[in-house]
Amino acid sequence: MPDTFQPLRKILETTFLFNLSRIKFLVLLIECLISVRTTNLAVLSANMSGTAKISSHYKRLQRFMQEVVFDWEPTARLLASLSGLQNEERWTLILDRTNWMLGKIHINILYLAVSYHGIAIPLFGYC
Repeated sequence: MPDTFQPLRKILETTFLFNLSRIKFLVLLIECLISVRTTNLAVLSANMSGTAKISSHYKRLQRFMQEVVFDWEPTARLLASLSGLQNEERWTLILDRTNWMLGKIHINILYLAVSYHGIAIPLFGYC
């Protein structure tokens, strides 16, 4: 793991109650998301560093997405801290709801975000 992401690893270790293996994988995932700029698991797995096969990276990504649940409160605090929001006196809150159809199933998603320099940073979500 590059030294560049060591501070991120330390922050994630103190924020989330994951084991060290999950933290390291989360850092690897974030590093790959930044470099590849996509959320497509096939593309991410093909561009992950390490000696594992692409198919192994792909399966690990799938397991991570299925098994790991992020608690919204520490995630929101982390995002606010990393983006410098905690230093702002006033926040512009955005409440966004969307409804998608997946076959005959309605998927409703409600997000609370904060506007920061024209970017909506999601803090909490509910499905």
